[in-house]
Amino acid sequence: MDDKGVWCGLNTKNNGFDSGKYWSNNANVEHALRFIDINQDKLADLCWFDDSGVQCQNNTGNEFDAQYQHSTLIFDLELSGENNT
Repeated sequence: MDDKGVWCGLNTKNNGFDSGKYWSNNANVEHALRFIDINQDKLADLCWFDDSGVQCQNNTGNEFDAQYQHSTLIFDLELSGENNT
């Protein structure tokens, strides 16, 4: 992941990975990204939080498909190394 999106390379099963490509440009390192099998197909899907709720993209095995809103729940995440107690 970088500021442009999520980069993936598929496992070649020969102790390596292919050259890879961006699978998603909708989410980047600035989002609270999570990889979870949201549709229960045994592939890790991509979900993240934004101002309108939880957004997801399902893994097709070659890329993440179209973005959709999974939930309208909004979380106020403070990502900081400081202890605010």
